[in-house]
Amino acid sequence: MKCHLFLASTPLNMLTSTLIACTEAANAECLLAVIDQPGAEPHRIFSWLQECPGTPFSSFEVVSFKARGIRAKLAGRKSAFAKLDQLWKTWQPVAIYTGNDRRMEFQYAMHSKPVDALGIYMDDGTYSYVGKKSSWLGDAIVDNGLKKLVYGGWWRQPEDIGGSSWINEAWLFRPEIALPHLQSLPCHPLPAMHEVPFMQTLGRHALQDFKIDTGNLQGLRQLILIPHESVLTPATSKLITEYLNQADHNSRLAVKTHPRSAKLEDRLEKSMANHECLPSSVPLELLLPFFNDCRIIGERSTVLLTARWMRPDLRVASLDQGADKHWQQLLADNSITTVNSLARLVDFLNNGQTALHAGQQEIISKTQ
Repeated sequence: MKCHLFLASTPLNMLTSTLIACTEAANAECLLAVIDQPGAEPHRIFSWLQECPGTPFSSFEVVSFKARGIRAKLAGRKSAFAKLDQLWKTWQPVAIYTGNDRRMEFQYAMHSKPVDALGIYMDDGTYSYVGKKSSWLGDAIVDNGLKKLVYGGWWRQPEDIGGSSWINEAWLFRPEIALPHLQSLPCHPLPAMHEVPFMQTLGRHALQDFKIDTGNLQGLRQLILIPHESVLTPATSKLITEYLNQADHNSRLAVKTHPRSAKLEDRLEKSMANHECLPSSVPLELLLPFFNDCRIIGERSTVLLTARWMRPDLRVASLDQGADKHWQQLLADNSITTVNSLARLVDFLNNGQTALHAGQQEIISKTQ
């Protein structure tokens, strides 16, 4: 049977790989290989996928970790290339998936392939819709030149994520509003959570590690996502604190901090102490299958988009403290409400306004 190789660097990459693999597993063996992992071990999603009954992956590999210092990076690259060569020899994949075609591991795999293989971009969230441009000097000239010098002439520096000539197809949550260079490719729509039963199985398996009762999640009515302190503005922190301080303790409200958060403002931590806190290390995407009528709010980020894409029936809002026009349009296109005052926050979380159609921004009329 033919093989599909998924190169995943982030938790979202791993989950998107899983959605695709569940769709493709009947026709191909699916191999999950993690790259550029930030810690000493891969993200826990990797082990959950290995342990969970019914996993769509036939095999699992760890290819590379982040490294500091030139010597460590060069040694890591050499090791990663050797592992990819072995994967080619063993599996000979006909398709290679990536969430970022600027990744060295993906480009090397495409360059060194002994047989024809498709390069396939899988949705990485924000960058598929608002882009991540290369700078003319830093990326297009300096970085591109250095990498060609180190790796060889095969290195390519795409102007946008998913824009290199290595990419032949794409899997996207919203193909119709993706960047033009992605829309020009053959595009496959990613399924929603309810269309992939294994995602609920995976979620249940992961939640066992945290002793979280899925019945409790089904009863939640409000979820506030606290941004990482590096992007949490004073205005947003104040808004969340004010809401938590006045919220009914029995309102079935929960808060969830960013997975990498270390220290939040004292006043915000004190206000959170009066409400249920979900484990920060559990990806929101694995909680989504168990929510019934939960309204979700957080600062603009990919996680709000994935909440809408994976659970289009849930109401989602962004704490807008000056989003640029590209983000404003992306939020509107995905029917994500904009909230920029305590009155609107109270109204959204407690009155449950219904989201409008794509392309329209919900107007919350209630004021205090």
